Amino acid sequence: MSSAGTLSAGFQLPAGGAWLVWVQGQIMPTVELGLDGRSLASIGGQLSGNSLVPDAVPPIPVRPAAGAHRITVTRRAATLAPGDGGSAVLDAIFLTPASSDPGGRLRITPASRWSSLCGRRYQWIEASRG
Repeated sequence: MSSAGTLSAGFQLPAGGAWLVWVQGQIMPTVELGLDGRSLASIGGQLSGNSLVPDAVPPIPVRPAAGAHRITVTRRAATLAPGDGGSAVLDAIFLTPASSDPGGRLRITPASRWSSLCGRRYQWIEASRG
């Protein structure tokens, strides 16, 4: 998104309830994210990742009903604010069901026990300093 405008896409949700909206890309200028005509969030200043490994902004919780929905991303006209004249590179927007028990999905293992992770399948493993 190198200039002002709105991107819009329709999608179907199989079930209503708690969902998380994830936005992936490099978004320096501020963009507005909306769902069904309702504002969800303003996103900007996200430079992590690159075109091969894009970063995702923290998930945005929503509670839509099952059925048809429309998501929008709007970029306003550029201002003189730092970074506002750059492009917003949007790689993906996706929804995942929000877990009512996040402890059931997140596994924290001390580095000294790294071998306990072997032999299993994971979607993501992250090493961080405690």
